[in-house]
Amino acid sequence: MRGSMASVRPLRGWRPRPEIAGTLACPPYDVISTAEARSIVRGNPDSFLNVIKPELHSDGAQGYRRARECYLRMKRNAVLIEDEKPCFYLYRLSAGDFGQTGVVGLTLVEEYRGGRIKKHEHTQENKVLDRLRLMHHLGAQTGPAFLAYRRDPQVDELVEDVQHMEPLYDFVRPDGVRHQFLRVESEPWIGTLERAFTRIPALYIADGHHRTEAAARYAGERALHSRAGEPPGFLSVLFPAADLRILPYNRVVRDLNGLSAEQFLQALAERAHLEPQPHRRPGPPAEGEFALYIKGEWHLVYPGRESGNKRTAGELDVTLLHETILRPILKIEDPRRDSRVQFIGGWNSERELVRVVDSGEYAAGFCIHPTRMSDVMAVADRGAVMPPKSTWFEPKLLSGLITYDLNT
Repeated sequence: MRGSMASVRPLRGWRPRPEIAGTLACPPYDVISTAEARSIVRGNPDSFLNVIKPELHSDGAQGYRRARECYLRMKRNAVLIEDEKPCFYLYRLSAGDFGQTGVVGLTLVEEYRGGRIKKHEHTQENKVLDRLRLMHHLGAQTGPAFLAYRRDPQVDELVEDVQHMEPLYDFVRPDGVRHQFLRVESEPWIGTLERAFTRIPALYIADGHHRTEAAARYAGERALHSRAGEPPGFLSVLFPAADLRILPYNRVVRDLNGLSAEQFLQALAERAHLEPQPHRRPGPPAEGEFALYIKGEWHLVYPGRESGNKRTAGELDVTLLHETILRPILKIEDPRRDSRVQFIGGWNSERELVRVVDSGEYAAGFCIHPTRMSDVMAVADRGAVMPPKSTWFEPKLLSGLITYDLNT
C-alpha cells in the first residue's frame, strides 16, 4: 500500500450552475423515503433526487436507466458543469452558533481496503448493490462519503487561510442550515494540503458506509484508474472529528412481546431502576440512562437498578439498551433485521417518537443519549462494529453539489 498515512487528492468535479444549486441539491438518498422524494420532485423537477433515487422512475433496471437519462440530460443542458482542472473544495455547513467545514476531495480505495479508512458499521448487501448499480449506469459517484479525522493544526491553518474566498454556492435550506461551497484552485495550496494530510494516520467513516463499499467494488470490477499512475479514489468530504455533532438516534417498538404495559414495566423494574417523569423536559437523557415513553407517560430508566449507575468505559448506550430491554424482555435479537423495532434520528426525533407512540402505531419508545465521536473512533480503531443505527450526524451533506465522474 502506498505511503503510511492518509491520502487525499483533488478532483475535477461536476457541479450545478450557481443560480440553481439551491434547488438542485437534495438530501442524501438514504434519509428520505420514496414518498417524500416523489413529493419533492413533483414541485421541483430539477431536483437531483431524480438521479440518486432510481425507484422514483421505475422498479429494477428501468429505474437506473431513467436515472442515467436524467443525469446525462443535466450534463448536456449545462445544468451541471465540469471544472477545468483538479481542485479541492470546501463544504461549510452552519446553523445558529454551530458550524463545520470539510475538505472535499478523493480518498483512496486501497486505503479503505487496507483499513486506514476505518469503518464502524456492517453494510447490507442490497444497499451496496443499489449504489453499485447506480454507479455503473451513471459512470459517476453522486454522493460523497462523510469522513472524519483527528484534528491536525496544519490542515486547520490551510483551511482557515481560504475561508475568506467567495463561495460558489451560498444558500439556506428550509431547515435553517446554511450550505456554502468553495473551490480552491491554487496548485501550491493543493500540494501543501495533500502533504499535510499525510500527517494524519487514519480516516473514519462517519456516514456513507454503503457508498464507500460500492465505490471499492466498482474500482475492483473496472480496474479503474482516475489519473495516470494513480490508484482509484472515491468522493469524500473530510471533517475534523471534534467539530462533528451526533444527535440522538432513538428507538420505537411495535409491540411489547405479548406483555401489557403494566407487565412490561414490572419486567423492566426487575432489571433496572425506574422513575416516573411526569414533568420531564424534552432532550436526551444522560449517558447510561434511557427515557421510556409508554401509554402517554415518561419514565427514566437506570440500568443496574440504581439511580446514577453510569455505563462502564467503552460500553455504548445502544448496546446497553439492547442488553437490558430489547433482547431479554422484548426478544428482539437482531435489530438490523427485526421489523418490530424502528429508528428515529435527528432534531425532531423525540417529538416524532411521541407522535408515533400516541398514534398507536408503536407501543413504546426509548430516548438514548447520543453516541460520542470518540466512541465511534475507538470502536473503529479496534476493528469492531457498532450496533445498527448508533449515530445520526446532523446537519446532513447534500447530494448534487459535487459529482465525481468515474471515467475521468
